[in-house]
Amino acid sequence: MDIVGRIMIISIIGRIRSGKSTVRKLIEQEAATYGITFKHVRFADPIYKEVEDFYDRWDIPYRKFRPLFDAIGEVLAEHGKGDKVNQYFVDQLLHTRGNIIVDDCRRISQTDFLKWDGTITIRVNSDNTTRKERCAPGEWTDNHISDTELDRYPVDFNIKNDGSLENLKSAVKDVCKNIFSRIKT
Repeated sequence: MDIVGRIMIISIIGRIRSGKSTVRKLIEQEAATYGITFKHVRFADPIYKEVEDFYDRWDIPYRKFRPLFDAIGEVLAEHGKGDKVNQYFVDQLLHTRGNIIVDDCRRISQTDFLKWDGTITIRVNSDNTTRKERCAPGEWTDNHISDTELDRYPVDFNIKNDGSLENLKSAVKDVCKNIFSRIKT
């Protein structure tokens, strides 16, 4: 596939604390060496906003608490509001010019939503021990649907993140070379 004169969308999936956001940042850095930029867009932005407002309203120091985000997402899905989250996401896409990178796809519906012609999906894999060590107290889960639903989802690239940051950088660089070498100017 040659990418000519159109936006590029990269979707990064993986379980909790596998390193999705780190991989996103590394892709953005590597893309810059090719003269390519990305806008970071997240499905969870409206949920982050609500949680931040809650903390502000009650004058509580903000901290990202994964079970709270999971619970809000479940309630929204349970009451058929997942489309509103997707609509917010569409609005973000419509106001974005250029390439898009998403590092918080946690459900099949979200990943399918991004599966336009040419979308690149990358899975970040990390073993349970490593992921658990990266979790904040109370954050670890290994069987929540938002972590397991995409385990068998087909991807374009797999990146292993069990070693050093240098190993991860090397793996990301290899994937980026594969992706960005297809761009015709």
